[in-house]
Amino acid sequence: MKITKQKLKRIIREAQRSLGVDSPLAPFTDEDSEKKDDLLGMFSDAYKYRWGVRPSGDTMQHMFATMTADQIAKEIDKEYDAAHEAMEAEEEYEKAAEERAARDKEIKAMQPDPEHREELVKRSGMRRRTEGKQMKITKRQLKRIIREAIAHHHVEPWQEQDAQEVHDLALPIFGPDILVDVIDDEIVIDNTGGDWRVQELEGQWRKIWPVGEWDNDGILCTGIKS
Repeated sequence: MKITKQKLKRIIREAQRSLGVDSPLAPFTDEDSEKKDDLLGMFSDAYKYRWGVRPSGDTMQHMFATMTADQIAKEIDKEYDAAHEAMEAEEEYEKAAEERAARDKEIKAMQPDPEHREELVKRSGMRRRTEGKQMKITKRQLKRIIREAIAHHHVEPWQEQDAQEVHDLALPIFGPDILVDVIDDEIVIDNTGGDWRVQELEGQWRKIWPVGEWDNDGILCTGIKS
């Protein structure tokens, strides 16, 4: 049972007065043995209250033989004081441990469980892969975008050609086997005779389609938006 320090001191003072030990006395005689036993019994209780075990017989005998009543009362007070300090320190430690546990529980509650965390990682990876596919652009598309940006708000006459006009202009350059088609909203000329032939005849077609480009299959991209 826990006892407050104030209550303990009151009990000790009342015990001292009842035993006639309000002031220091000479070492006990045989006639004082009953008073001594009462005080040492209180000391034994205080000692056990602090340490959980009672003092040894040798300790009790030494106190019985050498200490005054006032000195024994002070030792009782010291034992209870030390016990209370230890209990207060233990309570503070337990309180701090409980607060740490509560904080850890709050933090853990805010974090996703392992399965959910793995699912979030997978979803994030899938999103990145999807975004990567959406942003993929061919070299030809990139060149067309650049050309359109440069020519923004300005249209050259050749840019107003339609597929038939492109065919008619390409026929004398590449021959009758050409095919005019639309790829990615751009008019292109196919069956030109190969990449090397497009390069060989660049001096001719470049005058008609100045921003034209060709790919490795010999397809000539005119730069005209369909």
